[in-house]
Amino acid sequence: MKTKLLRNVIIICMLTVFLCACTNKTEAVDETQTSDMSSADDGGQNAINPWHECSEKEASDIVPRLFKAPYGATNINWSVMDANKDVQPLVQMSFELSGTGFNAREQLVGKDEISDISGMYYEWQLVDKVKLANWGEGNMEGEVYAFNGDDEDAQLILWFDIETGAAYSLSASGPDLDGLDIQAVAEQMYDPSKEQGEPDFEDYDENEHVYLDISGCDTFTQIIDKKLTDGMGYINTDIGDTNVLMVASYVYDNNGGEKEEPFWAAIDAEIYYYDEDGTIRCMGYVTCGGTAYPLAIANGKLYVGSNHGMAKYIADPDLGLILIDDEAWVEYDSNGKETYYHRSDTKGSLGDENGVVKDDSIMNSYFDEYFGADVLYFDKIVKN
Repeated sequence: MKTKLLRNVIIICMLTVFLCACTNKTEAVDETQTSDMSSADDGGQNAINPWHECSEKEASDIVPRLFKAPYGATNINWSVMDANKDVQPLVQMSFELSGTGFNAREQLVGKDEISDISGMYYEWQLVDKVKLANWGEGNMEGEVYAFNGDDEDAQLILWFDIETGAAYSLSASGPDLDGLDIQAVAEQMYDPSKEQGEPDFEDYDENEHVYLDISGCDTFTQIIDKKLTDGMGYINTDIGDTNVLMVASYVYDNNGGEKEEPFWAAIDAEIYYYDEDGTIRCMGYVTCGGTAYPLAIANGKLYVGSNHGMAKYIADPDLGLILIDDEAWVEYDSNGKETYYHRSDTKGSLGDENGVVKDDSIMNSYFDEYFGADVLYFDKIVKN
């Protein structure tokens, strides 16, 4: 009996080793799409796909300096993986070029270095440091990887835009990629029309903004009913102890796949309050650096962010203004060298006489606070 049991154990162990050996082949696995897989318990009925189709215009609104399809590309498809509390939205373009399938991705990341957002996992056999033409005026550093297998080859190039904080990847796989120059394809994907991007909040000239004419309005409700036009948004909320009406020039769906109905977020707002006499006054106007940074509130402060920094505003009804309680940001010189700053309207800078601080720790702490804040969801004006 003991001999038979021992023999069975040996057989099981041999089978386990055999199965492990058979599955030892390195394959590409896209971990960002694992939620597409069905659960054995529910038959896939509750599986949620975080990816959804989008247009190139929608993708361009999500990330800065979006790439374009290279000349001759076919079967071009755009998609986005929605943001959550831990990561920013991930934009993807798939296409075919000369019979090879490609995937290009872009995502704002929380660190100033090249990041692998490709979702590919191979035992790469070649790593090469390169500089991409066109991107960053020819100074964009990148990394090229290659894998040659018995049945499949793969190539990957990664690069990072230090000015915008965006990570990029371009990958390809197929039975024979010996003649592919993936760097050349990536260089064709630079789109100068996307260079301008959206303005950063620290560079915005408030004098350029045209405020609503609220004459004849005695209440927030009258502003909403009489002054707001189709596509605008509003929310009645508190900044600290001050009740305010925030009016956005437009709102966009920041749903993130949690519910079927849209979550209308905003990147700009005029802020109104009642003074001590009950008269409506405007405290000011704020704008973020793009749809990756919807307006949010935490600990009674309004967070306004961009690719280059984060500001925390408070409401001061005595002065009738919104004030920057803290703001930290980064600036780059022509060589890409960064300088970090801090300022405050209420308590002075944490930096030297020019507001310069030693590193990015203050700015990063504000971004951490922001990603834990409550995004403001507006009511959308629909009059058509």
